Amino acid sequence: MGKWGYGPFDNDGAADFAGDLDATPLPRRIYAIRAALASVAGDGSPHIDGGKAELAIAAAALTVRGVEGGDEFQSATWGPRGEIPQIPKELTLLALKAISRLLSTSNDLQDDWSVEEEGAEWLAMLRRLQALLDRESAAGIPFSAPGPEGHGQGKGQGQQGSKRATNEDASVQEGLW
Repeated sequence: MGKWGYGPFDNDGAADFAGDLDATPLPRRIYAIRAALASVAGDGSPHIDGGKAELAIAAAALTVRGVEGGDEFQSATWGPRGEIPQIPKELTLLALKAISRLLSTSNDLQDDWSVEEEGAEWLAMLRRLQALLDRESAAGIPFSAPGPEGHGQGKGQGQQGSKRATNEDASVQEGLW
């Protein structure tokens, strides 16, 4: 796990994630971001893997791309260079859950940063990201991301839509997007 700074994209995992996003067809990028967030937000284990944490932080940073205060969490060098589709509001909520979980649950990144000189800056950055996500998740009305066929996956999709979304997340996590 190589790192060169405390920003969301200042590590090997996040930089690779950004490159993978650029190589992913535009309509599939939201699914990749969702999968990275869900891997932490939905992880009920008492300790979170550092690789998952790196990707979730980078994905959370992308959910605030383009909003007031979100520039701090982007990287012109290591972040994605390609277009990121409009972020659905529910991903902002998922990002908030993922970052809150990283701040409150034992994880490899927290362990690593606790002994680093810039550890306090990393923690402060994560708390600022959490505050921005909290602000953005409270603003506006949540809406659903389009499904693979361009249809919403809201509450009316039932079990089949939910199962498809879970399979989408799993395939994206495995790098099959």
